[in-house]
Amino acid sequence: GNAVTYMEETTRAHAAAEIAEGGAYPEAEFVFATKSSPVRKIGDSLPVTDEQMEDVPFMGSYINGRITFGCRQRLDRQSLIGDGLDSNLRGLKNTPGIQVQVRGGDPVPDVFYRMMTKIRMNGQAVPTHHIMHPLDWEGIRLLRTADGIYVFGHPSEAGPDRLWGLPVAQNSADVRGTGYTGSFQQPWISLVERRGVDVQIGYVNDQFKKGQRTVRGDLRTALVVFRPPAFCQGTGLAG
Repeated sequence: GNAVTYMEETTRAHAAAEIAEGGAYPEAEFVFATKSSPVRKIGDSLPVTDEQMEDVPFMGSYINGRITFGCRQRLDRQSLIGDGLDSNLRGLKNTPGIQVQVRGGDPVPDVFYRMMTKIRMNGQAVPTHHIMHPLDWEGIRLLRTADGIYVFGHPSEAGPDRLWGLPVAQNSADVRGTGYTGSFQQPWISLVERRGVDVQIGYVNDQFKKGQRTVRGDLRTALVVFRPPAFCQGTGLAG
């Protein structure tokens, strides 16, 4: 089909308690809503000449690799900010129900810690990763104390891409000033692939008489967020 149907957990209230011998068991409350995420196709193509394919060593494998990379790179972008309209994937940013943390007057690192707390308290999940724009991470990485000491390590060292103990994934898909924290574990989020990248080669229009061919690749996938409150968006991080 052209959509993945799944159950989104909207309410989770555990009632576990001690029970006397012969006593009745408490009853938890779980509420699920039937949701669907559209399966989208992402593709790329490249025209090549017969001579390029024949005379340049490893050109075939190189093109296959680059076409695959292009599709995966686009998928990476769509998984974060796709709006779900037309042929776009619905990404994390536009998933209804994710939490939001506005920076206000807080230092940027504090915003991410507050997002971690929201995920633990409201999302009932354990945060695993941060996602932020490279320029926002640059601002954190270059933080210095009043006497000029770099908080995240001396410039001669690479320094850890970690914040509050969690790995930082730098991604420029979203605008500077917007970041994310989430519990990126399979129970809460999953990328469902109908199939991986399929690379094919063929003739388009009058390419046969011109000695040309087109290499194309595509994949079909959907992003499923089972528990939106397990993720939080931070805003106002720039500046």
